[in-house]
Amino acid sequence: MRKFIMLLLLFSCCIFAKEKPEAHIIGDTYLGIIGSSITLEFNQAICTLSSSGNESTQEFKINFSCGDMKQSIWHNDLSTVDVDEPRFELLWAGDMDGDGKLDLKMDTSPKYSCTQQTTYLSSLALDGLLVGVSEQSQLKCR
Repeated sequence: MRKFIMLLLLFSCCIFAKEKPEAHIIGDTYLGIIGSSITLEFNQAICTLSSSGNESTQEFKINFSCGDMKQSIWHNDLSTVDVDEPRFELLWAGDMDGDGKLDLKMDTSPKYSCTQQTTYLSSLALDGLLVGVSEQSQLKCR
């Protein structure tokens, strides 16, 4: 009987656990090449992640836009390492914080030999912005 109750509890937890809704991603998730872009469809909104910059001056930005709102979520001034073959990639997009708006998890490594991940949540966005930084791992370089 005890096994049956434990199994029932385990099964009910799985049924009632909330899944985090994911966005529909259109395009390659890699943004380390200037001019790259990804389209994200979520809750009837169409959003875009794109990269911009200047290779010769090693300037680089990751831009996020949804509707009329635009935000630069990563740029050179946020890193202590010069941009060199960056590894910017969308790892996940959806609603992590349950507010119905798009959240992002990204590889934000400015250099090929470094690793860093950043989580952006819509619930942490300041007025007029789309997202705020929730978590950012320490930049580790080989």
